[in-house]
Amino acid sequence: MKTIAHILLLILSALLFSGDNTYEIKKNTSFAVTKYRQKKYRSAMNYFEKVLKLDPEFKVVPFSILDKQARCYKELGLNDSATIAYEKLNQLDPSNKIAQQNIEYKYIKNKDFSKAAELSRKLALEHPDNVEHWKNAGDYLFRENNFKKNMTNILSYYNNYFKKKFDDKTIKKVISLSKVKLNEEQSKLIVNILESIIKNGSENIDIKRILAKYYIDSQPNKIDTAMIYLTEIEKKHPNDIKVKQLLVETYTNKRDFEKALEYAGKILNINELHNPYNDYNSYAKLCIELKKFKLCRNNIIEGMKKYNDNSFNKILAKIYNASASSGQEELKYNDKLVFLIAFGLYNDSNELSIAAKLKTSGLLPSKSDYFINKDKLFPVGNNYKWINKDWEEVKHIKTYLNNL
Repeated sequence: MKTIAHILLLILSALLFSGDNTYEIKKNTSFAVTKYRQKKYRSAMNYFEKVLKLDPEFKVVPFSILDKQARCYKELGLNDSATIAYEKLNQLDPSNKIAQQNIEYKYIKNKDFSKAAELSRKLALEHPDNVEHWKNAGDYLFRENNFKKNMTNILSYYNNYFKKKFDDKTIKKVISLSKVKLNEEQSKLIVNILESIIKNGSENIDIKRILAKYYIDSQPNKIDTAMIYLTEIEKKHPNDIKVKQLLVETYTNKRDFEKALEYAGKILNINELHNPYNDYNSYAKLCIELKKFKLCRNNIIEGMKKYNDNSFNKILAKIYNASASSGQEELKYNDKLVFLIAFGLYNDSNELSIAAKLKTSGLLPSKSDYFINKDKLFPVGNNYKWINKDWEEVKHIKTYLNNL
């Protein structure tokens, strides 16, 4: 037994006085952890610092010792030293969530969002299955005072996130970013993000509306997809004027004027239009294209009464002007009488310059015309069967002729 004890003593002595510091490292680590548990943080800190001097490459102690060292610094109010310890732990063990959270907290507290974003970006690259890191990186840059300078990076980070996941809060951020002036690269990133969200199962109406508008304006090959989105929204939200306006625009571009007119008519049925003149004017243009003059005239009259807006007389004038212009190449007296109705309506709507042009262009009856056709006070013929002689605006014919 004495021989064995003697051998062990020799081995221990050899370890102590050789270059191997394992014993000292473990001894000081034990003291450090004990003092840490006793909440004697200054004493624990001193021991932790000894340990890291003895084992700078962490051949004996685990990386996690840096967490306890950092906690001691925090308890003693040495926050910068704590951050350094956590940054070293994060460098050695990128998956350590405690280190990440503390470093992020420090960056955010100091409003150093760029550093927080860079930390999340690195974590995202190291842990590709956890796309939350991409979202965090985008969120941090979004919080910068001048976040527009980082727009491409923000959208790139969100793009990586939305390829696999989506959440309502981040969707709202992306939608808000879509309204900012973007360059071509950024616009494409926005579209990629929005398309990913839809592919992942979102039914967000705002996204479908944005995509539909983008397809209509920039991607003719996706017009059919745009129309599917718009039709879906229109059915769920029958009072959504903007969607109906986009449908009108799309069908007009496809030269499907009947379908465009259908949606333009639906717009007129919505109460309290924000800009009724424009909506009724768009409706009239389609009616004119289809030569549905009577239908158009009656709806414009209803709109004028509904909104008590005499400027609608200008739209009525366009209807009569278009009807008179749709006849044969040779100008007839009947055509001049219809132009005369338009002339009176332009005057009623205070469009005096347009009225003057009609008068000087030879489109209105002259004295000699009237002398020859004194018995004709109302336009006749197949082209003008839609006009009713009892309508208020038709009286402009008699008024003008009487003053010749």
